[in-house]
Amino acid sequence: SYVHGKSFQPLLNSLAAVYPAFRGDPFLESVYWEKTADTYLKLGFSDPAPRIQAVLRGIKWGYPAAHLYYDLGMFYLMDQKPALAREAFRKARGAPFDFTASAQLLGNLK
Repeated sequence: SYVHGKSFQPLLNSLAAVYPAFRGDPFLESVYWEKTADTYLKLGFSDPAPRIQAVLRGIKWGYPAAHLYYDLGMFYLMDQKPALAREAFRKARGAPFDFTASAQLLGNLK
């Protein structure tokens, strides 16, 4: 949780320090990169690239889960890239166990 005036950089440093211990484990890769993307989001909206790259790594090196594609789509929307967002939401819909709002967002992005 956020403490006013405190940086999230120590959390990012801690995550990076433990990463080698589980590199290559698909489940933990997914969790790690999702948490990293979420932490970048908490840093602010100025640069979406780190968030997008973190989620893409989670999809590539972890499990391509629907919620990761959904997060990717949301980050693309924040970056004003609706075509890339649509593609991410489509992939979320095609992933097993899609319990995201991707279908509704796809309907709104036509």
